[in-house]
Amino acid sequence: MSIREIIASLREALPTVLLVLAILVGAAVVIWFLPSRTAAIIVGVVVAALLTYFLLRNFERITQVAILWLAIGVTADAAYARVNDQTPVGIASALVKFAEAIIKLGNIMISSLGIPAVAADPRFRAGPVSVAPEFVWAFVLALIVFLAFNLLRRD
Repeated sequence: MSIREIIASLREALPTVLLVLAILVGAAVVIWFLPSRTAAIIVGVVVAALLTYFLLRNFERITQVAILWLAIGVTADAAYARVNDQTPVGIASALVKFAEAIIKLGNIMISSLGIPAVAADPRFRAGPVSVAPEFVWAFVLALIVFLAFNLLRRD
């Protein structure tokens, strides 16, 4: 590969790299300056919007409809469990546990880099893991809204 080809490929990838960096910086700013529950909800909605955009570009319509119904089923399961004073035992619990594990891993990785952990900061009353359900529900509900809106709009 010549230097011109390398520079050309870097120019093609530059907008994508800048977009990813802007999203990461925006998420860091939201997490740092807003209360933890508000930040979790905002980040959940943004992640759902990005996933919807990716789904709309790269997946067939039938797969998009299946993911929409999966998200609706997860919400219905959790709503039924909430009404009957039970814990949701389906995918909702797995999503919350998965989000908690990712948050714990991220906190360990950040603290291993020498940056003080978020949980050690006295400004945060609730630890980062305690807001995982808010993130998951904001993500699932925003995913339903974005996918339904885009699927209805395309008809």
